[in-house]
Amino acid sequence: MKCGRKIVIPCLVFSGLSFAGTRSSAQAVFQEQIKLKSPLVQQDALFGSAVAAYGDTLVVGAYNEGRIVGSLAGAVYVFQAEGPGDWDLVRKLSPWPFVIWAGLSVDIEGDVIAAGSSNGGVGLFKRNVGGPNAWGRVQIVFPPPQPCCSSEYGWSVALSGEWLFVGDPMREVPPLPNGPGKVFIFRKQPLEDNWVFFKEIEGDPFMGLGNGIAAEGDLVAVSGLAGGTEVWLFDRNLGGPDNFGLVKAFAGTPLGIPRSLDLGDDRLLVGDWNNTGGIGGGARIFERDLGGPDNWGLAASFLATVPQDALGYSVALQDDLAFVGSPSIFFGGNEGRVYVCARRNGTWEPAGILEAGDGMLGNAFGSALAATRSTLFVGAQNDSEGQQRSGAAYVLPWKPLGRVLGPPRNGGTRSF
Repeated sequence: MKCGRKIVIPCLVFSGLSFAGTRSSAQAVFQEQIKLKSPLVQQDALFGSAVAAYGDTLVVGAYNEGRIVGSLAGAVYVFQAEGPGDWDLVRKLSPWPFVIWAGLSVDIEGDVIAAGSSNGGVGLFKRNVGGPNAWGRVQIVFPPPQPCCSSEYGWSVALSGEWLFVGDPMREVPPLPNGPGKVFIFRKQPLEDNWVFFKEIEGDPFMGLGNGIAAEGDLVAVSGLAGGTEVWLFDRNLGGPDNFGLVKAFAGTPLGIPRSLDLGDDRLLVGDWNNTGGIGGGARIFERDLGGPDNWGLAASFLATVPQDALGYSVALQDDLAFVGSPSIFFGGNEGRVYVCARRNGTWEPAGILEAGDGMLGNAFGSALAATRSTLFVGAQNDSEGQQRSGAAYVLPWKPLGRVLGPPRNGGTRSF
């Protein structure tokens, strides 16, 4: 099934930095952008509000699709690369009964896709269930019965091997009036497409745990919904097999809410989004063994200098590259940007700024990010080509130019 809404445009790179491809120290060159749209191009669908990628497969959430016709079902789209620059829509995943905002969060690992919703369960889909590339639904995962009250179960999701992690930052635990939030952990049963509840992690009072989740291997990082809250890092086997012991609680920052997270190569990238409308927001990079064996030390932090930029709203980490979304998502200050940081000789430093080649004011380019070893994927949920806020997703292939490695060093604070 062809997408029918695919546009190739020149890649727009600002600041004259290494990602323009003009310096030998560059680690990647972005040459073009491929813009994907939903076939429906529906007003307020917010296609691109969530993205996830694995290998040659891209998953795009459009959690508000259907609102204009009286439904809040949402939608999840699956694209596959058929060749260089050729991304085709292979499946629109079916919403499940009584769901609201399907596609609010998405993740993919191997042949499994997880799609979160607003307290309507998490849909799990498998590539060849129902036929080749049919991505049939195998389960709707719900939490165990809870005593009370407000909930946003499915706000965030992450897959890692046999494990599924689901965030519920609004979850209340009486008698607290504002929820500490929870992360629910499920485990796939051997030889079955069935994930069962394993345990839950509860946040501190008023924390809103589960706002963001990232998982890789035996590590899982979770963040809170309140400004200045901590980020918690867990190791599956710390304290015993499958114990999910706390490795470290990273202190909160006045930059804003630790909304977005990514893990990779013993590094943790935290996006600290400022939702107040002023100058603020940023990103922090932590590295394992920095400051001592198994210590997760701060390697670098980056601060916003542009008003209403929403820096840190989304993040993605790949090898020695860190991407930080700045979609200006609620304030309309610009069309949105993605800031690129590179690790050279052991030091993280700003390396370039990406914008949509066809960007317009308020498009929210950078509202969601995902990266593989050869491609960056950028959501622009407010893109209004065809219909207002119908949304778009951009595919930015890059050409790696090699890694510049060095011993980890304590990094200072830098500004964009």
